[in-house]
Amino acid sequence: MNIQTKFFGEVEINQDNVLNFKEGILGFEDNKQYILLNLFETQSFTCLQSITDDKIAFILVKPWDFFPDYAIDISDEELNEINIKNEKEIALYNIVSIPNDLKQSTANLLAPIVINIEKKDGKQYVLREDKYTVKHFIFPREED
Repeated sequence: MNIQTKFFGEVEINQDNVLNFKEGILGFEDNKQYILLNLFETQSFTCLQSITDDKIAFILVKPWDFFPDYAIDISDEELNEINIKNEKEIALYNIVSIPNDLKQSTANLLAPIVINIEKKDGKQYVLREDKYTVKHFIFPREED
């Protein structure tokens, strides 16, 4: 099937790779189906593209690529919402905001995207921890 995308124009996707977000993404609750697309020919950045609205796409990172000490606790009850039974089924990402100055890019560590890669179910979780925020710089800060 072909879809229109925000960054790549028209692309062909495999329907078997479509991810289902029963509750959508915060602020975009009406969009339930997404696809992961590689971005910038690098493994560090990925695009989560809505398959029903070409204007809705999120840049994602795997948190440990930029925040090696990132540690969160999501309850088994919450993981059961997307049918996760063991760690091997989990893919975890954070949404990144990229302004004009790439060095000012930030990651939302407070609300990770968790995907069951086997069942193709996804959910955005808002953590109850206070050590993370929605804006963590992903590149080292220069000293003034």
